[in-house]
Amino acid sequence: MKKFFLMALCLAFFLPAMANAALTASDGLANAGAGVGDCKQVRFKFTNNTGAKVRVKAVIVYGNDGWWVENIANHQIVTGDTYTTDKRRMNKLDSGKAPSQMMVKYDRWDAPNNRWVYSPQNWLNLPVCNDGKTYRFKMNCTKNGGCDPVDY
Repeated sequence: MKKFFLMALCLAFFLPAMANAALTASDGLANAGAGVGDCKQVRFKFTNNTGAKVRVKAVIVYGNDGWWVENIANHQIVTGDTYTTDKRRMNKLDSGKAPSQMMVKYDRWDAPNNRWVYSPQNWLNLPVCNDGKTYRFKMNCTKNGGCDPVDY
């Protein structure tokens, strides 16, 4: 009887403590992977040197953990002007890693034809992302459609 009493006392005291420790440890492991290493406080700066107004739609980012779309919400930029986004968290790009590619999706105003023309532009060989990084996109499209990514 004494053995059963000691066993019951041990189970009553130690089992909940061990279960709580296991839950806390597994919760810590689950949360440890969330957001660890993400590049934070990142901005995109667009300079319009196209000779026409542009409407920036989005930036597609190919990070080290997948790709995603950063919505820019059709922000219109007149010729010679710039626009910088708010700070963002790159959930699929770790700090210290470089994106393999970024594509800026934008429309360029075609005044003679009174219409917007879809003009995506790709950037490769991008620099490493560190917290607080601003990626600079200078849109220098000419009338023949050639685009030159001048600066990051």
